[in-house]
This record gives sequence, C-alpha cells and structure tokens, in this order.
Amino acid sequence: MQTPDVSGDAEIVRLLADNRDLPCPGCGYNLRALSGNQCPECGALVSVQSLLARPRLSSLLAGVIALSAGAGLNGLLLIYVAILVLRGRGFPPMTPFVMYNAIGLLVQASALLVWLRTWRRIERMRPGRCAVLVSLCVLVTLANIVVFSWTV
Repeated sequence: MQTPDVSGDAEIVRLLADNRDLPCPGCGYNLRALSGNQCPECGALVSVQSLLARPRLSSLLAGVIALSAGAGLNGLLLIYVAILVLRGRGFPPMTPFVMYNAIGLLVQASALLVWLRTWRRIERMRPGRCAVLVSLCVLVTLANIVVFSWTV
C-alpha cells in the first residue's frame, strides 16, 4: 500500500478546516481553523485521506445493528401474533407477551431513531464516549431480550 503524500495535503486540509467544523479522525477534536496538518489535541497527522476514511463508522454501525436487532425481534414476534389472530387461532391480542413486545418495539425503535438523528454528533465524539454509547445500545437490546425471555 502506498503512503499518501501528506505534505501536499496540508494546504487542502487547511482549506477544508478553514471555516467549518471538521472532527479529527483520531480523537474527534474540532479542527476548525487548523493552521497545519497536525491535530493540536492528539498530535495525529491529518490528511485528506484520513478525513475521508471515517474511522468511527464501525461504532456507529454497531449501535444501529444492536438497536435494530432488538426492534426486529419484537417486530417479528408481533407480526407472528397478528398472523395467528388473522388465521383464527384465538391468540388474545393484549396478553403480557404482546404488551412486552409492543413496549420493547417502541423503546428499541425510539432509541434507533434518536441514534440515527444524532449520527453526526456521535461521529464527532471521542472514541471512549462513543464506545459507552454503543455499549448502552447493546445493553438496551440485552435487557429487551431478558424481559422477553421472562414473558415466554
């Protein structure tokens, strides 16, 4: 793999960061009005290639996957109940099973919506804070599964 020429990138990076918020690819520090090609917070060398790489994308996607998994579980179980009702199998619509899954779907879908609406803000966070948020997404989904398991 060829190493990019960062000396030629310095002017482009300076122009990009001149009058807009631009997070450092290493630490998330705002590089607005950067004078060189090195982050003043963490010392990382900033190149056009590193700005385009979006290193926190994996954390953002992990949060989406965790929240979508919980919402998907609840949604599919509610669809299953609806199919049973439509086929005349006599599944009562307001059992605890249905209520817990409806509440779980509401919580998971709401959290997913908030996650997607704050995507850019989360992307600019420091890696440690982002990891905490991803862990919370996973914990919400695990709690949802535990509550579901108790109702079965």
